[in-house]
Amino acid sequence: MFESRFMPPQKLMDWKESELPLVAGVNAFGFGGINAHAILTAYEAPADAKPQKKKPYFGEALMISAKTNDQLIEKIKRGDYTNTGGNYRLVMFTLTEERIERAISIIEKGKTWHGRFDIWYSNNPMLLNGGKIAFMFPGFNPDWESESKSLSDAFDLPDIEEFVSSMDINKEKTAEKFISSLAINEKTDKSAILVDYINFLTKHSLDKLNIEADMYLGHSIGEWQAVRYAGMVEGNGNKMIETMRDWDELVNYPLIAASGIGLDKAQKWCEEIPDLYMANDNCPNQVLFSGTQEAGDKLCSLLELEKIFYTTIPFSGGWHTPLIAESMDKSQEFLEYVEVKEGTVPVWSSATLERVPHEKEKYVELVSEQLFKPVYFRGLIEKLYKEENARIFIQIGRGPLTNFIEDTLKGEDFGAIEANVSIRDGADQLRRVQALLFVEGKEVDPTFLGVKPIYQVDNSLLIIPRGAPNVVADLPELKAAVANSYGDAGLSALSEGSTNTENKMPIPTMLSDNIRDAVKVQKEIEQLFEKRIQAVGGKERAVVQRRTVAKPKEVRNLEPFEEPLALHFKDHPYLVDHSIVRQPKWWDNQEDLNLVVPFTMTIELLSEVAKKRMPDKKLVKIKNVAAYQWIGLEKPFDEKITGKWLSEDTISLQLGSYAKAEFVFADEWPAQPKEFTGTIDIGESIMKPYTSEEFYDLFSFHGPQYHSCKEVSKVSSRGMRTSAEKKEGKGSLLDIMGQQLGLFLHLTAKKNTISFPVRLKEMALYEDIFDQEGEFEHTLQITRMTESVIAGNMILKRGGKVWSVAKDFVCQRFENQLPVWYVILKPQKNILAEQLEPGVFLFNNTNQENILGLLSKRYLNEQDRQMSEALESAKLQRQFLISRIALKDAVRHYVAENKEDMIYPIEIFSGHDEQGKPTVNGHELSRDKVDNYHVSIAHKENIGVAMVSDHAIGIDIESIEEKKC
Repeated sequence: MFESRFMPPQKLMDWKESELPLVAGVNAFGFGGINAHAILTAYEAPADAKPQKKKPYFGEALMISAKTNDQLIEKIKRGDYTNTGGNYRLVMFTLTEERIERAISIIEKGKTWHGRFDIWYSNNPMLLNGGKIAFMFPGFNPDWESESKSLSDAFDLPDIEEFVSSMDINKEKTAEKFISSLAINEKTDKSAILVDYINFLTKHSLDKLNIEADMYLGHSIGEWQAVRYAGMVEGNGNKMIETMRDWDELVNYPLIAASGIGLDKAQKWCEEIPDLYMANDNCPNQVLFSGTQEAGDKLCSLLELEKIFYTTIPFSGGWHTPLIAESMDKSQEFLEYVEVKEGTVPVWSSATLERVPHEKEKYVELVSEQLFKPVYFRGLIEKLYKEENARIFIQIGRGPLTNFIEDTLKGEDFGAIEANVSIRDGADQLRRVQALLFVEGKEVDPTFLGVKPIYQVDNSLLIIPRGAPNVVADLPELKAAVANSYGDAGLSALSEGSTNTENKMPIPTMLSDNIRDAVKVQKEIEQLFEKRIQAVGGKERAVVQRRTVAKPKEVRNLEPFEEPLALHFKDHPYLVDHSIVRQPKWWDNQEDLNLVVPFTMTIELLSEVAKKRMPDKKLVKIKNVAAYQWIGLEKPFDEKITGKWLSEDTISLQLGSYAKAEFVFADEWPAQPKEFTGTIDIGESIMKPYTSEEFYDLFSFHGPQYHSCKEVSKVSSRGMRTSAEKKEGKGSLLDIMGQQLGLFLHLTAKKNTISFPVRLKEMALYEDIFDQEGEFEHTLQITRMTESVIAGNMILKRGGKVWSVAKDFVCQRFENQLPVWYVILKPQKNILAEQLEPGVFLFNNTNQENILGLLSKRYLNEQDRQMSEALESAKLQRQFLISRIALKDAVRHYVAENKEDMIYPIEIFSGHDEQGKPTVNGHELSRDKVDNYHVSIAHKENIGVAMVSDHAIGIDIESIEEKKC
């Protein structure tokens, strides 16, 4: 045998990979006649096989069903977390005893529950009652992105470079060169590709999860995506992107969003006001109008008269109105090579409230006119709900459509969910889509959802799989063999240790031993099964199984956890230098100081919490950082940090509704990244660098304890380079990242130059994040800049070695006007109101609400705020602020001996005497400058006027209009 191809191994041995193919036979022979045989072949990967991507793990989930509410509760209490069928269904993520108790409370109330606290429950599944699923595609938005790597990894789908390489765009370039060649300010090209990529990943991921819709619909040009993924059209992507590129140059028109009006009233106003058009009927609380400036002003006056809440957006391309025809060619060139067919799923149009036609001539006509006609999204949803039985709405891509659904169908039974969100990885969010679908009647993949194998019906020892044969409770052959050898005593004679001494011959003795072993095994299985039944069916509730990881030296506790976070100004006095609107140094009212915790201080605080859980490991990466709202310290801040383990080395932390981040640990620091070890190329210089003193004096609200920039050494079209150091303020070193993005905006952009950090995709660490001593070189690489965001990669080096690499650090841009910025930074040298005559000042407000909110922090003290809050409407509060800006600027300018050293607006208190005459007086340190002056104020619409003198005066304002005889 040893000379043949067969080699029986007599001890453990390795196969030699060079001697493929490798085949092994495994045989098991039982003396009772039960034999098993297997043939194993070594796996040979194809020569062109792609390496498998590491699948992401997002944690455990429970997926439970029962036939009654009481049965569902009973199953949970005894730890039977299985899906055995029934209309009473529950899904739950992030398992804790507290959350399980909450789930039981929800079930007891018997009302549908969709996602709050990550719990999903239904007792009347809509999909089992004829309900249908709809996929929704929102319109194009160039400023959003969504996490994509988890989708690519989980479902073995292309990454962005592979995706671009498969397109018919710029075939002569590699994908990497093509993406990098898109200019930063030419946003539409790149955004269109990224949006298309996310939609591609999401739709194909849903396909692989066997999740399909009964109908598709789109909002605005989202219909283009809907018909594409429904298989109705195929076309030339080049032509589409060329068409969209022209959208960057559209003429701007006012866009007004009104709340709480019906379609009839909207259409009536458009008939009465010339050049006013309804663009979108999205939902009861949002109807969008566009028109000329004069038409917009008339509509705003009408809305104020009827006390209807509205918001004015300063720019719009006139989408879905005849206005856009003036700035966009109705060319059908990109439709010339489009192939139109019936498709696999019907698509509904929000322009016609009918199915999108699959005849090419009719389809081309629809698309050609689509951008010039209104969007009737509210009407479409109402029709699909009533006539097509649409009940579950899944949005593919980022946008507001789920909000529109919830507003339109308020009070009805439905479910609406986004497949892509900013607070969660793409694949993790699809688990929530699965949760909604399961509780509403659709069977989903339990493994991807996160259900442990023991609770999956096909694997569970508690459950007989549906369709399995009956349990074999009687073994007649075994009983006959026992009776033949042991007579009437039967199995009782086979007590442990007993033998049949009459059988002396080898064969009968061996047969008797085999029978005894078979009976013994049967009894052991029976005992194990009885123990399992007792554990499940006993009165005491089974303990929730936690995910723990065994290691040779240690077992780490991987249970979810909570930790309080308390921030008080007295403990962090350096935050006075991170006040967006800084007040005089001696100002002692904390609520007026506008203290804001820096984005990077939040990162460091969360890093400290994560490090406490992994004291023996090195923090090597921080990723998926998002800030949802500012943490202000006008009052003490108390919030809980909730943590969960994504894997044995990764912790996810959530700070209430304020921020979240993930922290990755390892035994050693990663190797230095080769691409950043030398001089980092950011292009040629485009201007003389500013000194750090000039930077903070001209462009930054930061005070000395956050002046981490030592020197600006280079400014180029693609980034900046500075030297930096840690200051007294917590987070000051890392804050250089946001500071540089802000400075780059001020130096290169003409508008929207105020920016605040909102997210960071990833920061790789090559040294200890808490060791921040010494001087650092900081290099900024700009990756994209649109009207609403600026983003870049940042590399920090110390002593020539890479300390950290941050990728996709994103800041939100806000509208700004230079006079506003100057008065925010240096009120002692600047005013907003215009002096018409000595002592007479006028303030004409052209700022949007967000800027007025910033100015209220500059101009209103606590007394002013109380007066403003007592007013009945937002309009009156706005006019109050406008008049106080005029008044305080008038007084500040009038009383200042040196116009370069005026008092701060907050030092002036305004009021009225008993006759209603306006008065002013100053803070105790400013009283000698302000008191004893006479003032008068008036306001109308967006104009405020004020007069100040040392004697009695009066002023008023009126509109001058031509009177008809």
